[in-house]
Amino acid sequence: MRTRLERYFRFEEHGTNWRTEVLGGVAKIEWGDPAIAVPAFLTLLGIPLSYSIATGLSLGLIAFAALELLTGKAQRKHWMQYALAVLFVLRFLYLA
Repeated sequence: MRTRLERYFRFEEHGTNWRTEVLGGVAKIEWGDPAIAVPAFLTLLGIPLSYSIATGLSLGLIAFAALELLTGKAQRKHWMQYALAVLFVLRFLYLA
């Protein structure tokens, strides 16, 4: 039995499965590296639990910047990443 979404988009006719299209990128995440896996997991978990893509992405960006600073790899990244992480932290503090 097909779901309403599958009937609406008719993914079977195009030869693709929408679940593999949506979750295909998850298999490419380096789950063995905690500096990559933790922010990715927080992003994946934050989007559906907060009902906001922006909130989930900001959680992942904050976690990635924090882990880069804690592991000493901060000099390899662009300064704008850390500025955005600080702005997102200030946004969360303001909304709390």
